[in-house]
Amino acid sequence: MRIRRGNPGFTMVELLVVIAVIATISSIILPSLLGARMSAAESAAMATLRTICSAETSFHERQSADRDADGEGEYGFLAEMAGTVIPPRAVQVVNPPMLPNSFRVMSSGYVSRTGYLFRVVLPGLGGVPATEAATGGEDAAAPVDSNLAEAIWVAYCWPSVRGTTGFRAFMVNQSGAIMQTDNVVQGYTGYTTPITPDAAFTSPNNIASPVAFNAAGNDGGIWKPVR
Repeated sequence: MRIRRGNPGFTMVELLVVIAVIATISSIILPSLLGARMSAAESAAMATLRTICSAETSFHERQSADRDADGEGEYGFLAEMAGTVIPPRAVQVVNPPMLPNSFRVMSSGYVSRTGYLFRVVLPGLGGVPATEAATGGEDAAAPVDSNLAEAIWVAYCWPSVRGTTGFRAFMVNQSGAIMQTDNVVQGYTGYTTPITPDAAFTSPNNIASPVAFNAAGNDGGIWKPVR
């Protein structure tokens, strides 16, 4: 009687076939998984913009900021609505905060959340963009126009890593309508290439001008309403 010694295992050809099959399956599945991940991140980004929009409405209606003391509330920056910075002419931070705790951490005037970066821009004199200070709130070097800030604001978001955490960029303003751009021309990504304050508007350096509707904005990209 013969006794089999050991396990012959796989041949080199069999191993190569297995590797080829795994590589083929991976090439099919991985792009789908990445696409699903980006789609989920983009949906979450739009939901966050809606949250910011609701917070701006509450901030305005409660007169949380009233720089000119005329009894008309103004719109606010992210850190002001998140309760980390005292709004202009107020004596304390908003309580309870109008934005989630994730908005309490700010870098370069942006907030990172679910694969996207977010920023709010208020109008300066004549509609010139007044950007948020690096650590939040109004920047002394970019003063807000109290009258225009009673009527105008804009929030943007763009992917933390373009092509990985998302691809499109989005904006919303006081109208409540979310707009999108495919971000092909602009290439907005993370802190290295942030979205420009006047990106979605028709006049350079003026967020009081009309929003580019199905047309090119100041950044060269076509801005369309999200459907």
